[in-house]
Amino acid sequence: TGVTRVVLDIDPAHGGRASLAALEAQHGPLPTTAVTLTGGGGEHRHFLPVPGLRNSIGKIAPGLDIRAEDGYVLLPPSKNAAGKPYIWADDRAVNPLSPDVLETITRQPREMTPSDFSGKKAYFPWDTFSRYGRGALARAQAHILEADNGERNKVLFGETKDIMRLVNGGEIDVSELKVLRDAALQVGLGYHETQHTMGSAYNSVGSEYRTAPNYRKYDRG
Repeated sequence: TGVTRVVLDIDPAHGGRASLAALEAQHGPLPTTAVTLTGGGGEHRHFLPVPGLRNSIGKIAPGLDIRAEDGYVLLPPSKNAAGKPYIWADDRAVNPLSPDVLETITRQPREMTPSDFSGKKAYFPWDTFSRYGRGALARAQAHILEADNGERNKVLFGETKDIMRLVNGGEIDVSELKVLRDAALQVGLGYHETQHTMGSAYNSVGSEYRTAPNYRKYDRG
């Protein structure tokens, strides 16, 4: 999207409507511009490109994401994962962001970096999960640490979902999700981005669960 436009992705499932209202209360209404509805209750507002602006998830405020350089969005008549179509709510010309809002978007908080964790090693308090859960968590951590740049969010989402199913199955204590969080921060994902991705994975699992093969519980410890 960054070559031709910047897209503000408003995700109501993560508080995007309230965050947008707060943003507009502070800076005034966003400029009128092209808008698509995503089919899942969200919307994409399309603005003229901003050189150097990068993708972000929840860094402006919860539920407000930016799709810019190296990012992409779907356009009508594409369909979302549930088969619902994207539609134009307003197909007027794409306009620039207002200076105040642009400043808010580009003024990103400092992200945690690997140096924040120098000297710290992953630890496993073995009494909080089964032997099967222990191995699954170690593999999930390794997959995140070894993920290629550009795939880390996807890997974090998938591994968090897998571990959450084991949490629901009684193989791992929910507190051990911090191992995945710390691994994501170590490879350079931002704190807010990590929290957003893991929160989405956590919520998507619901009551799904998984246990050790053949439903045989391994000894604790």
